[in-house]
Amino acid sequence: WYYLRNILRILRDVQAEEALPYLEIMTGWSDFRLKLEIIKTLEGMRAEDGGKLLEKLSGDQDPEIRKAAIIAMGLTGHPDMIPRLLSIFRREPDCRVNSIASIGLIGGPLARDRLIGMFEDEEFFVNLNLSKRETEQVRIAILKALSRIGDEAAMAKLEEYSRMSFSKSLFKKDLLSNTAKIILNTKGKV
Repeated sequence: WYYLRNILRILRDVQAEEALPYLEIMTGWSDFRLKLEIIKTLEGMRAEDGGKLLEKLSGDQDPEIRKAAIIAMGLTGHPDMIPRLLSIFRREPDCRVNSIASIGLIGGPLARDRLIGMFEDEEFFVNLNLSKRETEQVRIAILKALSRIGDEAAMAKLEEYSRMSFSKSLFKKDLLSNTAKIILNTKGKV
């Protein structure tokens, strides 16, 4: 195991894209630790090369492998991962919040604009047939992702959302605007 782990780390450090066919074969193996190490290896490679394999791993049977692959897609920091993450968002209901968080990890104007577009598009949530609770969870994840991006436009949108009135939640409070206010207060204290 240790030899294999060390080889994978070297492949990551030298960004050996020629090893991708072998990594793809290894993803079919059932070893949990090996899959996690492959994900770490792919995280260090160029997005064009490792993105397809990370997307494949995001559909793994093990929820931890799926989550690790999705987060690794965000940690690459490459905007090419955004369409892949949005595809996972639509396809995998249990990975929606992680997909949004990964888009926030990528950052930049493209990620910010996609997140804002999703947040403000009511039809988007209706077309996905999300419950009110699921919609709120996704929107809260979007608010956190915008906070992570943290540029001037993202913070201006958070400020705007904190002043808006969204639907009341179970406790008669507007969960989304209160979440935006909490995020802004937390950011202001840092």
